Amino acid sequence: MSQADLTQKDIEHIIDIIKAASDVADFSLKYGTTEIHISREGRGNGASPVAPVLAPAPQPPSATPTSSSPAAAIAAPAPPAPQSKTHNEVSLGASEFTVDAPMVGTFYRAPAPGEAPFVDVGQAVEADTVLCIIEVMKLMNSIAARRKGRVKRILVEDGEPVEFGQALIVLEADD
Repeated sequence: MSQADLTQKDIEHIIDIIKAASDVADFSLKYGTTEIHISREGRGNGASPVAPVLAPAPQPPSATPTSSSPAAAIAAPAPPAPQSKTHNEVSLGASEFTVDAPMVGTFYRAPAPGEAPFVDVGQAVEADTVLCIIEVMKLMNSIAARRKGRVKRILVEDGEPVEFGQALIVLEADD
């Protein structure tokens, strides 16, 4: 399983959370090769049916998805969408590289509102230096540099939503 895949247990946990959240009418998540869409139709008594749409990892052509519930529909994964120029095409120098978003979420430069940012432009970083966090469903995910270098540019504003694979920070490699 790659870093971008969710397990069946992860998917079931997400569905349980959304079912328990009475104020969520529509929920979509795309993470790696998995897509989840949950929509509540009539919301009168809060016990509305929840219909997840899942796109699991590719299956062999002879396998036919089945479901024990008519509310669950399993679709084939969509081909990768062309990447947006605004998110991925960043001009880089010969020794520069980007740190990209490993998930969809909200980008934060600091550990909490009003605190100093994790890093600033010009700052030297080690491979394990936390550069930012991405919030996903109230979970804070630390994003590390993964290589030694120096922060050249920060491409995303604090509190801005980010997409999977979007370039967040440009570093100049020291190695």
